Amino acid sequence: MTVTSSLPETVYLETALRPNASIGIRGQVLLIAFFCSFALGFALFYVKAGAWPVAGFFGLDILALVLAVYFNWRGQAQVTFVRVDETHLRLWHKQWGRADKKLDLPVAFVRVELEPLRRQSNLLKLCYGTESWSLGGFLSPKARKEAAETIRQAVHFARRRA
Repeated sequence: MTVTSSLPETVYLETALRPNASIGIRGQVLLIAFFCSFALGFALFYVKAGAWPVAGFFGLDILALVLAVYFNWRGQAQVTFVRVDETHLRLWHKQWGRADKKLDLPVAFVRVELEPLRRQSNLLKLCYGTESWSLGGFLSPKARKEAAETIRQAVHFARRRA
């Protein structure tokens, strides 16, 4: 009988990066309900006054609002998991309607860079050899800077322990 003892690996960073939700699900439902009642009230007024075609345009306004809320929610339905342990930096990006992306890099050779751009404020990149991957494009510039510092610090601690 062979007994192998494996010590639990040290995790220096385990986090999830998510876009900032401007409005939650409950807020979206309340917004749509408010505008539906508003549009219904005006549509009934115009129908009663004999201008029934106007009611259809209020319906189109509500449809446009529902589509805008849907596409806003769809853009926010993504998350990037970052894990830095003793030997690897692992990324796992999940986005609604797309295939998951996974990345596993040795922590000894990964670089974390924050590049300033003209139109955007900065770009968070993970570099390994000649390849690079952008990360956290959905984050605000300040959050990207904080994420870069946090990941850089975790990679630094992992290298010192290795």
